[in-house]
Amino acid sequence: MEPTYFVNRETKKSNNQENSVYYRCFMFIQHIIFKISGISPWTMDTSVIFRNNKDLENNNFNCSFSYSGSCYNIILSAIIIILTYYDISYSSSTKIDSDNMLESITAKVEYTSLLSASLIPLIYVFRQKLLINVNNMFKIVDNNLNNCADYNTENSYTNYFVFIVNVIVTSGILILRIIASESLTMLFIRSFAYFISSWVTIQYVLLLNMIYKRFKAINSTLLKLGTNRSVISRSHELVIDDIDKIKFAYLKLSDMCEDTESFYGLSILISIFILAVKSIFMLYHIILIALRIHSIDEKMYIFVIFLLRNVYLYMVLTTNVTQIIKQNKETSKIINLLRDRYSMDERIEKKLTKFSVNLLHLTVEFTACDIIPLDRTLLAIITGTTATYLIIVVQFYINDL
Repeated sequence: MEPTYFVNRETKKSNNQENSVYYRCFMFIQHIIFKISGISPWTMDTSVIFRNNKDLENNNFNCSFSYSGSCYNIILSAIIIILTYYDISYSSSTKIDSDNMLESITAKVEYTSLLSASLIPLIYVFRQKLLINVNNMFKIVDNNLNNCADYNTENSYTNYFVFIVNVIVTSGILILRIIASESLTMLFIRSFAYFISSWVTIQYVLLLNMIYKRFKAINSTLLKLGTNRSVISRSHELVIDDIDKIKFAYLKLSDMCEDTESFYGLSILISIFILAVKSIFMLYHIILIALRIHSIDEKMYIFVIFLLRNVYLYMVLTTNVTQIIKQNKETSKIINLLRDRYSMDERIEKKLTKFSVNLLHLTVEFTACDIIPLDRTLLAIITGTTATYLIIVVQFYINDL
């Protein structure tokens, strides 16, 4: 059986070589956009993209702390804060002091969103080492898993799709706002909060999908053990060795989930707040237009696209979180199934029992600062909150008539 084991490993390596070029280009473009947005202050070793005939082992890029990237984020935050203060002081003071209560509240919410969004690049500066460790840990996990005989990952294009859709939609919104805007400076200021909030969410989703892909592949590998699909079914020593490798990788992935949740906690909470509040006011205007209280203008298209983009962001975020949680629960069931399969082998059963005990203390969950759950419960919370505040906003409008 050992020759089959080595053939399997070579096949996996060749598959990585086949897809590495596209993956490298994707990661390079992604890193540039994140860098400009202020959510990637670290340095990524993308030099391998431009090397000929060099394979990128496991398709992972090493990340490291960057002083220049940190300075860029600090300057970006300072510029946004200064421009927001300028806008409040000179351009929109009439809106804040307006007799129209709804218009005044809208202006205050916009400035609150801007100031909150300006904190996100600073959060990345001071906590970037946490996410750097998570990104670099993928290489260790993949090296370990690729040494398992039955481990194999399916080609997934989910991250490509998620990223490209957000690029297209965000670009469309910016183009429409440029057409409708009179001042590019004001457009930059008022678009920044929603721009960075969407990219924080997308970056979080891309990382979650990478983790989910490995959890799913681990469970698929475990299910093969003890069946005729396993290339090491007759070698108990290799089975024990693979269980140890899978357990190590699983523990690392669980730690990565915890660090990821910790890093994104405040940033994703701010992003959810910004996008949800803006959605409420846009829905308000759409309702007034639908009721023919307001006339249709060019901003109607921006409102609709913006709302669809927000729904998309919430869906992909909650879907990935829910999938990871399900895979985590599925592992416990698979381990118990394997204990039945190997009930006659004391050594393997002992390994599986220890793995099962460890799983009792590895509950994977994702929240925003332990305040809001990020699984499908988030959709119910946002829907209920939006409906409630829409009623309040409409009442304000009726009172002002």
